[in-house]
Formats: sequence, structure tokens, C-alpha cells
Amino acid sequence: MNASPIPRAANPLERLANAAPSGLVPVVAVAAKLAAAAIAASIAVNQSYDETQVFAACVAVVGLLTALPGRGTMLRAWNVFGAAMLTFAGALLFNVSIGPLLLLAGAVALSCELMANHQRGGSIWRAVIAIAVAMPAITALVLAIVFVVGG
Repeated sequence: MNASPIPRAANPLERLANAAPSGLVPVVAVAAKLAAAAIAASIAVNQSYDETQVFAACVAVVGLLTALPGRGTMLRAWNVFGAAMLTFAGALLFNVSIGPLLLLAGAVALSCELMANHQRGGSIWRAVIAIAVAMPAITALVLAIVFVVGG
């Protein structure tokens, strides 16, 4: 009697990552980050509140700096970090005119970065740490802007 182990069913997100075309996922991630950066730049230009202008401009820069696709372990973590920053910034700017679009673009970028990480066999823990570091980083950015710009 050979008892074969019962295969574990992949979770739905893992199945989605396995089913997504591996060449398309990083392209969508970059496009979503560039879209988020453009949305943040638009918010920066169209807001009259100084702190919001500076915050949105910084978020646009983060989107551009983390838009480069990469294969290195640390570059993939950097890309996840940037996508998480964009997502959190979209949540913070949700009440601004096109803030929900920033949240959506950031969430798409983050989802694609996580799928790309999975497809390339990257460590989930590096991705989780990158997301966990993004929250205090966005908080520190907000506090720095409030104290420096707001006086």
C-alpha cells in the first residue's frame, strides 16, 4: 500500500500568479507605476494645499524611481516597496479629486509586483518586509512634510 501524499491546492492568488503571462506581469507593473506617478503629479499640480502638493510630488518621484523592472533580489524588493508606497499614498489621498485612481494604480502595481516576484521564485518574506517597511516610510514622509512645510 503506497499512500501518496494529497497535493496541496494552491491558494487563489498563487493560481492567478501561475496563470498570468510571465512577460506581461512586469510590463503591467511598470505601466501602473507610471500611471500612479502621473496621477500623483497631477494631484501635486492641482492642489492648493502646500503639504498635499509636496507629498504628491514626492510620491510621483517614488513611482518613477521604482518603475524599473529588475531581476535582482534587492531590486525586486525595491519594486514591491515602491508599489506599496504608491498604494498607501493613494489611500492617504483618497479624498482628493483623483486620489482613488492613485489607490487603484498602486494596488494594480503592487499586485503585479507580487505576482512577478512569485513567478521568478522570489522570497515572499522579502516582499512582505518591503510592504511592512513601506508603511512607516510613508508615515515618516508625511511627518517630515508636515513639520518642514507646515512649519
